[in-house]
Amino acid sequence: FTNKKLHVKYIYPQEKGLYIVSKLNESETIYYFNEDLRLTNTSSLPNIDYIQGSAKIDNTLWIYTPQGAFAFEKINGFTQKKHYFKDKSISKIIKDDNQNYWFSTTNDGLHITPKLNDVVHKIAGEEITSFAQYEKGFLIGTQSGNLFSCDGQFSNIVKQHEIKQNLPTYYIHHDF
Repeated sequence: FTNKKLHVKYIYPQEKGLYIVSKLNESETIYYFNEDLRLTNTSSLPNIDYIQGSAKIDNTLWIYTPQGAFAFEKINGFTQKKHYFKDKSISKIIKDDNQNYWFSTTNDGLHITPKLNDVVHKIAGEEITSFAQYEKGFLIGTQSGNLFSCDGQFSNIVKQHEIKQNLPTYYIHHDF
């Protein structure tokens, strides 16, 4: 990357290698490397100004941005499948054991999409910024720094921790 003007790079593992995207998408490209860290392929990633993150779920590569989530079929030479939540700032995507897709946003709660059909869940008075799956359901972080837990149906929401400094919770991780 010495000849490229890629400022901040995200590196993601994939089966038998890794892929790299630039946070600012300057080159509009995804770079694929094999397990020996040799460049094996590139794919075009146009019309995305800022990449907030990425995930590989099943055989789909997801890129999440302030302009929604982009799903690409096939890693290494993929094609764009669909653009979800075009008016939402997507911060994370996970797929649960019931085949539901969960999209967290920075501006409009959690969206549950059974078989990619949209369902929205919110916490009154809170802006959801992050979430993680754990054995009883989900942990949810908010813009005000609060941490909530809820069951898998999002019906029993309990505040677990409150941060008095009003600092946003951007990252949550739970080891199973």
